[in-house]
Amino acid sequence: MLGPPGDIVRERVAQKKIAISNNLALDAVIETDSHGHGHLAIANLTTEYIAVYDSCDSFRNILLTIKFADFDGDGYRDLVIYGIEDFYGEKDDNHKKIRGSRPIIRIYHFNPGLRQFEPFFIYAPTDRPIYD
Repeated sequence: MLGPPGDIVRERVAQKKIAISNNLALDAVIETDSHGHGHLAIANLTTEYIAVYDSCDSFRNILLTIKFADFDGDGYRDLVIYGIEDFYGEKDDNHKKIRGSRPIIRIYHFNPGLRQFEPFFIYAPTDRPIYD
């Protein structure tokens, strides 16, 4: 990865096999860059940010919660990603004061015929909170 001149860019990668069913395990990879932006990749799916910790906005507990569970009883584990995004204000504001928050929930259903995850429910408001 390339960064600004003089910037040392460090990337963190974690990989784990996830049992989707009794007969199927898939590699899940979480990558974060030096700016604190992270993504989850599994099967066909690469998520939007799941970790942000070096900017004006961040997720509570740094990382969104990631769970695999069989939500519909078909024998295959689906994916849910959820958490709260906090907004701290602009760069010259006080970063320690939370200026607003919004919930994020994403559920992806596993389609065994296609061996891929499909969006089932997405709740991630695009409007940022209005600051006082």
